[in-house]
Amino acid sequence: MEFPPVTLVMTVCIPPIEGGFGRLQCAKQTVASWARNLHYPGELRLHIADDTVRGFEATEAIAEFCPWPVTITHTKGAGLGGALNAGVLKATEESPFFIYADDSYSLRDPLDLAPWIGILQQDESVGAISLMPPRPEQHGGYVREYGGGLQTETIRTIEFERHGYTWNGRPFLYHRRFIEHYGAFPENCTGYEWEQIYAERYVQMSEGPCVLFAFHDPWLHVWTVRLGDKPAGWNGR
Repeated sequence: MEFPPVTLVMTVCIPPIEGGFGRLQCAKQTVASWARNLHYPGELRLHIADDTVRGFEATEAIAEFCPWPVTITHTKGAGLGGALNAGVLKATEESPFFIYADDSYSLRDPLDLAPWIGILQQDESVGAISLMPPRPEQHGGYVREYGGGLQTETIRTIEFERHGYTWNGRPFLYHRRFIEHYGAFPENCTGYEWEQIYAERYVQMSEGPCVLFAFHDPWLHVWTVRLGDKPAGWNGR
């Protein structure tokens, strides 16, 4: 199997205030955890989609924690959706695969991307794979199975009926066809509004690439670092 490049898209907004400094610390921890726990036989890349309007230049400080090639876009106030649109456009120039996990989802456990990339390569009816557990209200799902050959274990995923927040944005592994079908993300709105609008769009457009759930839970929301729940190896830098 050919393993094309995969880009992790990180949206950041780091104003020059105390909260901004805390966010910078979390972004560094996030990138370091991805480098430590993300496994893939192909090339990994990082794209930093910076939407800071006014503030210090933090992207270089974040990039120092990344062992992979790094690219950066600056949208200066387009909102989370606007920053993400610019980031996805750049990230998918050479390969259709990207992950969006923003700057606050640290990987606390190893995650192997290879089998999930394989699903997106072989099944064009799938547009995205959730790398986190589903929301409690999701129901009506059915199991999809992949693999089972000599070198690959059978992989079981679930596709849920389209309702509510069947799509909830992140952390997700995407193929570009998902964005091409459902359109660009809403801009100039809050992160909560962005997610709600796009989730409703996914439900209303009943035809198109679906979302599968991998039933992984390897993430730690790193804002809990500031509340005392510090991951192994975190030294506060």
